[in-house]
Amino acid sequence: MQTIQKARLKSGQFAPGQSGNPGGHPKDEHRVAGLARSYTLEAIDTLVDLVRDGKDECVRGTDAQALRAAILTS
Repeated sequence: MQTIQKARLKSGQFAPGQSGNPGGHPKDEHRVAGLARSYTLEAIDTLVDLVRDGKDECVRGTDAQALRAAILTS
């Protein structure tokens, strides 16, 4: 198995004109992101239901944190 070494500076950064990801992002990434966005409201509704009515305190706490993160990133 051959290991490909990327051109890096002594600092560990890639040299100008070099890339750590020469192929770029996967082509399906935008499609997957769009699909995920289509479920956002349903996911938030589910989290709210679990925070309000969840039987397990750990589940309620984790879901509350997820809701907070969603609010902060929007």
